[in-house]
Formats: sequence, structure tokens, C-alpha cells
Amino acid sequence: MIRQHALALLGLVGPQAQSQALPNLPRGTKVWWEKSEADAENVMKCETGGETMIETSTRTEPFQDEHNEWMTYIIGSKPPVPLSDLKARRS
Repeated sequence: MIRQHALALLGLVGPQAQSQALPNLPRGTKVWWEKSEADAENVMKCETGGETMIETSTRTEPFQDEHNEWMTYIIGSKPPVPLSDLKARRS
């Protein structure tokens, strides 16, 4: 305990960030994916308001990446997608 306090005083150890609650988005959930696509010049259309809403579903349970952002794999995307880009849909 003394060692932990000494390390904290030196700034080598700080309080651990608390994990956020697990989102309620189980595997197989139907979602709308707000996909940002690049145009011919490889410029992301989301900068000009050209997002595409795609009807898909999740392939995995949500997980946190190295930056503690919630991600999941979905059908139609090889890399994981942030949950902030997804909206749950009904049937």
C-alpha cells in the first residue's frame, strides 16, 4: 500500500478509468449503419454530409478497443465499427 501511494505521488500510477456499462446490443441485433464513403479523390463524404444508411446486423458482442470506445463487427464491414455509427432498428 505504501508503494502504491509513493508511485501515485510520483505520478507513475493514477486512478484507473472505470469501464462503462456494457451496451445492450447483443450479437445478431438489426441495426442501421451510418457508413461514410470516400469519393473518387478518396475524400470522405461524411465531411460534406454524404453518409449512407445501410441496413445490417451485428456479428459480435460489443467490445472496447484500446481507447475504451465501444466497437462491434457488423455484416458488410471487415474492420470493427464504433457503436456511435449504429442505430438499432425494428424488425
